[in-house]
Amino acid sequence: DELLKAPAVPHPGGQRRDVTVLMADLCAFTALAEQQPPEAVLETLNAYLEALAGPVLEAGGTLDKYLGDGVMAIFGAPLGDPNHARKALVCAREMWRRVEALNRARRARGLPVLDVRAGVHSGEAVLGNIGTPQRMDYTAIGDAVNVCSRLQTEAAPGEILVTRQALQAAGGLFPGPAEVVGPEPVAIRGRRDRVEAFRVRPSALSDRDLRVV
Repeated sequence: DELLKAPAVPHPGGQRRDVTVLMADLCAFTALAEQQPPEAVLETLNAYLEALAGPVLEAGGTLDKYLGDGVMAIFGAPLGDPNHARKALVCAREMWRRVEALNRARRARGLPVLDVRAGVHSGEAVLGNIGTPQRMDYTAIGDAVNVCSRLQTEAAPGEILVTRQALQAAGGLFPGPAEVVGPEPVAIRGRRDRVEAFRVRPSALSDRDLRVV
């Protein structure tokens, strides 16, 4: 329905709205790629990307793009969703669970394993088309996206860095048990103000929710 409302010929531009952005990537993938033939690297990458991308779609998010060995997802666009933050956190936890399951299977086969790290942030962004008339992509642009990107790079292997804004928008709950440290001020490269974020390490013990803020 939304596509039918759009102009017949897409044009650059967009609209501002509240969203939650999630970015996740694989740790030490460059080193692994150096040690394996390209065919094995491709097979490994596709297996992990499936573990990262599947939860995005199942949680109702938009899989915005693949970022090399990672993904960018948007919750709350193109259709508005009051539960966008909660769904992003559910997605992040499910990513962690699936990567853990994939790693167990790969270890059993004697294959190398990788950890995932992620950043989650809620805020305003402009959603729309960016590029040129010859080639455009639908994406999110704004400070919320930049903060999420920097958070992802600051996260440790197996860790999800979640901002206070995202947790508050999700009702102060991280879905499922987790080890939570923070909040702590995180320096964002190129940005004047620090961001308050929680370092979250999910646990596989049960499926109960843990209140952290």
